[in-house]
Amino acid sequence: FYQQWLMDYEATGNAINEVSEEYQAQVDKRGYPKKKTVKKKMALVEHYIDLLQTQLNDPRLGKDLDRGKVERKIGEWQTQLEDLQRLLKKI
Repeated sequence: FYQQWLMDYEATGNAINEVSEEYQAQVDKRGYPKKKTVKKKMALVEHYIDLLQTQLNDPRLGKDLDRGKVERKIGEWQTQLEDLQRLLKKI
């Protein structure tokens, strides 16, 4: 279970990084990102938050877990998601 979760966690993180590069290239070129790029990033961030929640809530993943660190990460990603939602309304 842990290996499957870890693969999904790493793949989602890599996908977020790829979309972030695409997002930044659009901002550099046009001054703002495309809606579809923002939506794609939002979906990935939502999934990433779900993975972090699973890490907190599933005893199979929480043996040596620093709960405070994971909760801070969730808060940071939720803030980013809220920022993306506000941006999407503006473009």
